[in-house]
Amino acid sequence: MVVQAPPSVLGTFISAHTSEKIKAECRIDIRKFNQFLFGQQINPAKVVCNIAHHQMVQFFLLHDDVSIQYFLPCVVV
Repeated sequence: MVVQAPPSVLGTFISAHTSEKIKAECRIDIRKFNQFLFGQQINPAKVVCNIAHHQMVQFFLLHDDVSIQYFLPCVVV
């Protein structure tokens, strides 16, 4: 599975004045991603996904008083 960040979202974090489109991409193991999706018993109010280009994907699950953070490493092809 390949996770990509939209260029418009990623570009706002780097520089609001640059016109070139920047992508972040990370290939993760689908079995680990499946465990992440079905292993949680909470229904988060918000999920934040950060992608470090060819390094890892980071998820924040935010609920009332609880925040859970996950790291999934990229798979080398």
